[in-house]
Amino acid sequence: MLTATNLFDEIEARDEAALARTLHAAVAHGASVTGQEAAEERRRGCGALMCAAAELLLEVALLAQALQSQAPRLRDPGHPHLAESLELLRDTSGASARLLWLALEARPRGAYALDGERCGAVRVARAALGDRRLEALALPARPPVSIARAAASELFRALDAERSDAVMVPVHLTASLGYVVALYALAVSLLDRSEAR
Repeated sequence: MLTATNLFDEIEARDEAALARTLHAAVAHGASVTGQEAAEERRRGCGALMCAAAELLLEVALLAQALQSQAPRLRDPGHPHLAESLELLRDTSGASARLLWLALEARPRGAYALDGERCGAVRVARAALGDRRLEALALPARPPVSIARAAASELFRALDAERSDAVMVPVHLTASLGYVVALYALAVSLLDRSEAR
């Protein structure tokens, strides 16, 4: 039975390579949701992209709350109402991941730093998913809305750091992206499971 805290147990692929692919899949899926070319979005600049991502993360939190309350009642990921919530969570978290990634890209630095930020986001996603192989990083089981709030909180920290400590902006953006990738992985895994039936 699906409950608020065991939803993430449904995700099988938790290693770094699989989550790196999930991050790229989320960013690619987000392109179909935002409907804009990457070059056009990048022209908006890091701050504008973060603000746009913040709007979407509020929606992600509402969808995560709905999923969290529906899952124990509806139990089956293939239930039409639950599947609709999962599709919306997949789409919105994918769009958020895209905007967060583009905000990271819009910051001036070398390709090496961007690769490091991708790895950081993957580590945060693994920790959020409760990967027990990472005992030092693994977080206790958390419901989806808690993960969504953490993503929003990190993004708001990034926005605040723009004024006071610009070095911390990519750190907070990376953490926010990692949490969003965990939510995207949850939605995709549950949708795949329901379609396999």
